[in-house]
Amino acid sequence: MKHLFTSNNLYNAIRIPGMEYAKRECGWVYHDHRHSFFEFLFCISGEIEQWVNGRMYRLYPGDAIIIQSEMVHRTESSAGCSYFDFHFEVEINAINMIFQLMTDPVFRSETHGSVSVWVTLFLTRFGGHLQQMMTRENLAIMEEMAASVTQLQIHSSLLDFIGNLASELIATQHRELPASGVKPSQMKLAREAAYWMEYHLQTPLNITTLAEQLSVHRTYLHECFKLVYGISPSVYLQRIRIREAKKLLQNRTISVEEIAHTLCYSSTSHFSHAFRSAMGMSPQQFRQFS
Repeated sequence: MKHLFTSNNLYNAIRIPGMEYAKRECGWVYHDHRHSFFEFLFCISGEIEQWVNGRMYRLYPGDAIIIQSEMVHRTESSAGCSYFDFHFEVEINAINMIFQLMTDPVFRSETHGSVSVWVTLFLTRFGGHLQQMMTRENLAIMEEMAASVTQLQIHSSLLDFIGNLASELIATQHRELPASGVKPSQMKLAREAAYWMEYHLQTPLNITTLAEQLSVHRTYLHECFKLVYGISPSVYLQRIRIREAKKLLQNRTISVEEIAHTLCYSSTSHFSHAFRSAMGMSPQQFRQFS
């Protein structure tokens, strides 16, 4: 006997803890939150402003985004929208890493038309069943079995879709993936540090105080952060301070001195020097041209 191939104990666990197809009125907001799952969000109509760790991504019909685990995020729609959304959790660390380390979480319709095709087919095939699941009770045994088969098909379709996304990310972003593995604990620590910096900009902060806040050694924090983000925590903090300064400078009722104080710079001259180094012009010049 000659085996062409053998495979023992093939097992892949992907959990879908939540799924939603919804329409929202203009001005709708789902406020800041975070969770341990990945989240796939697809804009069907209207516009969506998706904030992730302080950065805003605008989604138009046909666009999608994957929100990485432990990222603080907020969803808004100033014009109203409809969307398809599901959360997923993968047991295999290597698959987790593919999604955690992607450099661009947005899938634009112009370059990723297959995503829109899959969502349309999925909702066409399973939308009615998922809607009926909200009200069905006390099914007969044959109906129960048929519903279970459909549930299996839904899970299979989602599993196949997630696998295709992971495969595409490997093909398009493989140069950005680290040569050595990142442990889940290192990933979580780096995300937690980024969260603290994003949401405590008005608090004096440096890597020593940040490490104390997270109960780790500053050297280990620096190593983990650079492994995940490719830059040091201090550079990351400087970037988000400059980003926030650009927003504040557009409000002409706030002085440059007040902005420097708000963002915890030691002095106005320190702020001006940092801003000029990053933007190539002074805060006053940026305000004049903005």
